[in-house]
Amino acid sequence: WRPFASARGMALSAIHLPQAISQHPWFVSDPDDVDPARLETLDWCSIPLKNQRRIWLYRTGEESAANYHRPLGIVLDGQNWVLHQPILSVLDAQTRAGRLPPMVWLFIDSVDGETRGQELPCNRDFWQAVQTELLPLAKACMPFTDDPRHTLVAGQSYGGLAALYAGLFWPERFGCVLTQSGSF
Repeated sequence: WRPFASARGMALSAIHLPQAISQHPWFVSDPDDVDPARLETLDWCSIPLKNQRRIWLYRTGEESAANYHRPLGIVLDGQNWVLHQPILSVLDAQTRAGRLPPMVWLFIDSVDGETRGQELPCNRDFWQAVQTELLPLAKACMPFTDDPRHTLVAGQSYGGLAALYAGLFWPERFGCVLTQSGSF
């Protein structure tokens, strides 16, 4: 067992109820067992948002010509998932097990608490900058599909609200939404 930390550095604990889906991959995945050749860290300098942030791109699954247009998973509060959780190794394990298709995962840093509080709760400017600046930048590094049926936006709390907002207002781009404890 290894403890996980929240974005604020607080310890998180896990409770497993008898009928719950197994959370086993979170506890057996080794965060150090990630192929660095499939992970890219970039800086996104946004003109309309007037800020700069890190983004991480991660590619799961084996390489093949058929994977050129992989599904895209966008994960908000990316720094929490990439730096504090073993998400990359979990995604690898779930892809190998056939529970997830080979994908490109885009993790977006929220910069800081103030920026997060401005950009994630239903901010049209943020999502337009994601579409006009960030997605072309990311796609130039790791090709992925533009098909909304194969584009997921995921987040929790403000990120969950932001994910739903993106899906509601731009369904032609963001067709799948995962909101965890959305701040509705």
